[in-house]
Amino acid sequence: MRVLKVLIAEDEVPALKRLKRQLSQLPYIDVIGHANTGLEALLVAKTLDADVMLLDIQMPGINGIEVAKQLNDRCLVIYTTAYKQYAVEAFEHAAVDYLLKPYSISRLEEALSRARQRLNTTTQIEHVKRIKVSIGKTDRYFSLNEVTHFSSFEGVTMVNGGHGCLPIDTTLSAIEVELPDYFVRVHRNAIVNIHKIIESKRQLNGTLSLRLLNQDSTVLTSRNGARKLRTSNLQ
Repeated sequence: MRVLKVLIAEDEVPALKRLKRQLSQLPYIDVIGHANTGLEALLVAKTLDADVMLLDIQMPGINGIEVAKQLNDRCLVIYTTAYKQYAVEAFEHAAVDYLLKPYSISRLEEALSRARQRLNTTTQIEHVKRIKVSIGKTDRYFSLNEVTHFSSFEGVTMVNGGHGCLPIDTTLSAIEVELPDYFVRVHRNAIVNIHKIIESKRQLNGTLSLRLLNQDSTVLTSRNGARKLRTSNLQ
């Protein structure tokens, strides 16, 4: 699952601190910039390659609605505001979501999940359908639909699926960045294709035991990996 790059446009210090604290608790979120005014928000959006802007509406200078109009689809917009009356106008400008302050971390998580799904809709078709891996001196191409998971044991990375289990000359971290969002790093030693999960058992320590399609062995997640699955498209 790729990192979601987020910009914050917020002029109130308490609200900014709260939002940063909430975002720090969410996996795969990278806050890459912050703006205090509408004009700063436009400048930051033009200079940084963001996926989503969390945009306050009542900002010094031009307001958040005007900022969104001028972004020209540079990034997705989630509005954050204490005022209900802007909602209709906000959604007229393709807002992903509209968060009324104070909002909970679960509500923020829901909004960011919607942003991720919208990004997936527009980019998944363009994303790699096959992946090339090196096995010794040979390059091998695998359809991602055939792959159940990637694993690592004693320094050896394996690709697992309908083709069996094969060692490949790379690391999980290197391959992770090449994968679409339905591949989730559930443990430092495992990346799973969530479409291949056929059973998930909760463990007493907060982890999950996953049974994957056509696989004899199970994959054990970390606690953080279990959380990632809960915030992915796996329900």
